[in-house]
Amino acid sequence: MTKEGEPTDKKVLIDLFNDLKRAVMSDPCLTRCNSKLPTFLKTDWSSKEMSCIFMQPADDVEHLVRD
Repeated sequence: MTKEGEPTDKKVLIDLFNDLKRAVMSDPCLTRCNSKLPTFLKTDWSSKEMSCIFMQPADDVEHLVRD
């Protein structure tokens, strides 16, 4: 990450964002759906937007579900 007040190059910020996307979209954070496990829909909303994700417990940790 960059230090507060330090000027940053747009490419650096894009690279950091892409690294974060890769981390979130890969195991162990993101897992395939297992129909034998309970699935939970978690929601978040504000006056301007709403979002939701599917979660499943595995190994005592909740994981984002894909597919």
